[in-house]
Amino acid sequence: MVRDGDYILIPTSVLRYPKLKGTSRELFCKISSLSLANGCVATNDYFAGLLGVSTKRIGNILSDLEKGNLIRRTTSNNRRVIKLTELGVEVYGGSGGMKVPDGWNKSSNGGGTKVLPYNRIDNRSIKEREKEFKKCVMDLDGDELIKTDFFEYWSEPNKAETKMKFELHKTWEINRRFKTWEKNSKTNFGRKADNSDLMEDLERKYG
Repeated sequence: MVRDGDYILIPTSVLRYPKLKGTSRELFCKISSLSLANGCVATNDYFAGLLGVSTKRIGNILSDLEKGNLIRRTTSNNRRVIKLTELGVEVYGGSGGMKVPDGWNKSSNGGGTKVLPYNRIDNRSIKEREKEFKKCVMDLDGDELIKTDFFEYWSEPNKAETKMKFELHKTWEINRRFKTWEKNSKTNFGRKADNSDLMEDLERKYG
């Protein structure tokens, strides 16, 4: 039975995973949210009612998810239990800073990028995400003042104070961004040192 208030949270990392689309994506996310503790024991009838499809369709999707090595199905106390595989946990964003699977979310130079936790799940307050973003920035190799400037610029909130500047970008790889920032800071971003409106053009030029 589907209860009022049931919902499905789809992290950014899942949206970026090309092998999950439509109902498959929604089912995977619902299973993931229910299986993070001891496994998901929800029935096909429950999933069918939640997603508005037939139980046969649910069965087919579960088979596809299992073939894709995202879930595994076992039995415990005569009940079916669905758990995420290691890949499934990675795709859902259950471990911070993990390298993504080959062929997924490649950077422009062909190398694997890192999908950091603050780009995966958006159900935390902006203050919590800002604190985590600051830690990630300060853990980078580089000059402390440059890292501080980088953090203060990219952590600026939008008018609604729901997202930071860097979260508004469709793609974000913190190491590449910081290296570019660090390189251009040495030449004052190509601007004259006495120019007071330096920062307002950074987004357009390097964002």
